[in-house]
Amino acid sequence: MGQSVLETIPSPGSPPQEPQQPPNKVLDVNLIGVYYTMSLTLHYFSQANGSVPKKQLVFFSSILTYTPAPLQSVYVASKAGVRALFKSLRDGAYALPYLRTNLIAPTLTRTPMTEPFCDFLASKGFAVSKIEDVVQAVMRILCDEEIEGRAVGTLPGGAVDLCDDFEGFDGGQKALEMVHMGMLGEGPQKLGMFKFD
Repeated sequence: MGQSVLETIPSPGSPPQEPQQPPNKVLDVNLIGVYYTMSLTLHYFSQANGSVPKKQLVFFSSILTYTPAPLQSVYVASKAGVRALFKSLRDGAYALPYLRTNLIAPTLTRTPMTEPFCDFLASKGFAVSKIEDVVQAVMRILCDEEIEGRAVGTLPGGAVDLCDDFEGFDGGQKALEMVHMGMLGEGPQKLGMFKFD
């Protein structure tokens, strides 16, 4: 998920050092890249104003923006920024009548990038999804034109509406329910997110 900001902070008792620029590759890819893509997409979508069906923009965030994730500050900040972009566009839909927007927030998903730590986290009780779980949720959102302005969490074997809106307390109520039900795995429920013995 990228270098932690803590890796740039000297250990207590080490000789004084000049502050280092924190790593920002994760922000560049996960947030700035998405912002540029969104801007370009809206430029071209606006030229197709009035087309039916509506044009759709699907954002990819992370379930970690709904649950505690200590020491993952840069990753979570970048994905929370994507979530904020989605919510801003969704809530401004009256000004963009040609746009339908939704968000996918996967749990830990087994990919070549995450493979090195998936088994470790699974052994601690965390839910590990397959790419197919994410694809299924995306296809549902793309094909069902009634789904508009929703944030969907992908889980092993399924997906859930995160109720990331005013009525759902910005997804907090659903996230807490998912943790208590063990839908995110036993790790968050029993040990706290990323707190291992």
